[in-house]
Amino acid sequence: MVSASYPSLSPSLAKGLYSRVQTDGFHRKLHGRYLNTLCDVYMLPSAACDEEEKNRIKLESQLFDHWFAEVYALVDEKLKGQNKRCLDLGAAQGDWIDSTAARCQQAQFHGVDLSPPRRPPAALGSPRATFEVMDINVGLESHHRMYDVVHARNISQGIQRLTAFIQDVADCLRPGGLGVFMEWDYQIYTPEHIPFTSPTPTYDPSALTPRFGERGPLATERLPALFHLLRSIFRASTAAGSHITAASHLGVFVQRNGDFKGVNVREVWIPVVPKPDADRAEQNRAREFRSAFMTYLSSCTPLLLAQGGYTRSQLSLIEDEARIEAMGCRVPFYVRYLAVTGVKQ
Repeated sequence: MVSASYPSLSPSLAKGLYSRVQTDGFHRKLHGRYLNTLCDVYMLPSAACDEEEKNRIKLESQLFDHWFAEVYALVDEKLKGQNKRCLDLGAAQGDWIDSTAARCQQAQFHGVDLSPPRRPPAALGSPRATFEVMDINVGLESHHRMYDVVHARNISQGIQRLTAFIQDVADCLRPGGLGVFMEWDYQIYTPEHIPFTSPTPTYDPSALTPRFGERGPLATERLPALFHLLRSIFRASTAAGSHITAASHLGVFVQRNGDFKGVNVREVWIPVVPKPDADRAEQNRAREFRSAFMTYLSSCTPLLLAQGGYTRSQLSLIEDEARIEAMGCRVPFYVRYLAVTGVKQ
């Protein structure tokens, strides 16, 4: 196992580390983007050295603070008082830790990710936040029975066995501690929460011409490229070794784990293109999330070229068409998140 711990890095150290990104041992270049070297399953760029990815994750974290406010109120409650500790899995650059630490000013935080963080000195007042580089698929035994909250969000693309991971999270919690799991199911839905489907197994622009004026609950042909691009990401992630297929069953897996009680499963519907009658606040948040969503699709380029069976020209075609479909904002669609919480027995 390769593992290293870091406090918040000074600007000079961060600059030195990331100017050597090709030789620092933590990153490799694939199809023009820098990926981690510890886990071949997770094939998205590293936020540590990819500006687009860093900005996407930061923006999503800000938006999720709103959409998951009810869940994060539970986190804040658990972290009240002295000697409270929180573990953030898939911490990236620590954006969620930053926002949570601002509300829970006595708690200690530890972030785990596949790449070392690039942070300003004493970002949270050392030693309130520490960071560790490791592949959580190898196990979290060194963290067992240490935390009051364990937070895991948007990491299913890099998890090899979701059931084993959930057990590891349970083992990291103290009795009465809170486990928080959040994942989306890599599908798109109508405003009525009906999943889009397709009559063809692959994207064929000549056979699936967008018909933007058409109505109907399953008019997937209005978003053909976007649907097939997400299906390709799903298949490519599976081919890379991810247990991404289990994301839609997250609540079931947590409920079946005997170490959790009081399991609560929340569906959160996030607009990428909202309904025409959405209020201004929802439209604004959807516009920001739409930008992050499209950046995510671009971040999957190395994955799709390596595992998706695409040539670069084929992928460019479907990516361009998907961008037109989404950014044109003519067809409302949503994504579904599952926010699952459970208390350690």
